[in-house]
Amino acid sequence: MTTGSIGRNAAAAVTQVVVGGLSLFLLYAFLIRSIGVEALGIWSVVYAAGSASRVSEFGLSGSVLKYVARHLARDEMDRAVATVESAFVVIAVVVAIFMVAAYWPLGWILEQVVAPGSLPLSRELLAPVLASVWLIALGNVFLMTLDGCQRIDLRSYVVIVGHVAYLALALVLVPVYGLMGLVAALLLQALLIIALAAALAKKLLPGLAWLPWRWRRDALKEMAGYGASLQFITVVAMLFEPVTKALLARFGGLEMTGYYEMANRMVTQLRAVLVAALQVLVPVFARLGEKRLEDVRALYRKAYSHQLFVAIPFFAGIVLLTPLVSELWIGHREPLFTVFAFVLTGAWFVNVLNAPAYFANLGSGRLRWNVIAHLAIGTLNAVLGWLLGVRYGGYGVVAAWALALVAGSVLVPLAYHRENRLPFKELLPRRDRVLALGCVAALAAGIWIYDVAAPRTGIVLAGVLCVSVFLAAYALVAWRDPRRVRMQNAIRGVAGRLADAP
Repeated sequence: MTTGSIGRNAAAAVTQVVVGGLSLFLLYAFLIRSIGVEALGIWSVVYAAGSASRVSEFGLSGSVLKYVARHLARDEMDRAVATVESAFVVIAVVVAIFMVAAYWPLGWILEQVVAPGSLPLSRELLAPVLASVWLIALGNVFLMTLDGCQRIDLRSYVVIVGHVAYLALALVLVPVYGLMGLVAALLLQALLIIALAAALAKKLLPGLAWLPWRWRRDALKEMAGYGASLQFITVVAMLFEPVTKALLARFGGLEMTGYYEMANRMVTQLRAVLVAALQVLVPVFARLGEKRLEDVRALYRKAYSHQLFVAIPFFAGIVLLTPLVSELWIGHREPLFTVFAFVLTGAWFVNVLNAPAYFANLGSGRLRWNVIAHLAIGTLNAVLGWLLGVRYGGYGVVAAWALALVAGSVLVPLAYHRENRLPFKELLPRRDRVLALGCVAALAAGIWIYDVAAPRTGIVLAGVLCVSVFLAAYALVAWRDPRRVRMQNAIRGVAGRLADAP
């Protein structure tokens, strides 16, 4: 993959996340005003329960990315096609069977965590939500195929169309059908993504069937080892959200769950901007792993350094803008939303720093520490969530999730540096410690200005003033950093190539 194609893929991936974030912001603002925050809490719990059913994918969709990239690097087109078709067939059959079998256990779980008055609607939503998750799993096979072909830009464009379609459909259907309209919008979005992604995947892999029905035992066997580790990661990761929301609904109520959903979606969607730019390196790590390991380490060090340089001011900015987002999104400065957003921002900041090592492990196939990290997060989240939930209610549940996320996230980069004999001091070098202190000082000044100015100037002007102060202070610390210059030149280069493209 050339530098130009990496830049193109990264730009498209970031655009996808930005469009998705804007769509999510508009959708949730609309839902709160049309059906209320408690209904949003119901949707959050039911969808999280349905999404947990994707544990039956056996990690095959993630394996598609690695092995399509590997076989194309070896000019084995037929093996790449067999990988996609085999994964599609197994997921289509096995996930469908699993979801039918899971319907009744999931209904029982909903009875334990959802208030009696909301239970009938929750059970009514469960079946169509499961159907939508099944369709999403099928579409994900084709999306991962595009990633494996190193055309992440095409995958991003498909997902962008899906985001826009989902928002438009929800705006039309929810006022008429309520939450059932939201499910219908999700089903239609999933079908659209399948159609677009399948067509593009077939164009890149001409031997791919329009509706895959063949499978090869050798292709499944090849994916089995990698897929088993990836499946364990997938299983544990998919349980994070259902466990947290179930505990939150039990100890904090549906309203608190609704505000947590909004805070978590805001932070994770913004975090995804940084992760998306790095995720395009997974197939690159896979290709380099076939050649020279020293190049993998060099790519990792560069990726981590730039990630840290961007992440520090980025997450500080999220904290700074949270009060403004609350006013614009919810209509007032909601304490629950604000507190949850602050806590989650800190936890996800630590998590995003493990992304370079995490993706390097995915590309190379060495998933041991990725598995251990997810297991640690899942175990701590469940145990601490219950203990702190009993003692401190919903606040304890959210605090437990943040502590679990931080504890598990630090394991991956620490292990990567140890195994690759990289200095631990590179995880937070001196120049970045100075940058962090500067951002903290700028953040404190911005919040103080916000509290003083907002009552007099209004929320929007106060927010603009806070951001201006923050950016000015940040520029004093980071303007001369060579990473800023390199990133600025890279962005200009990508923009120029996109502008020149036919």
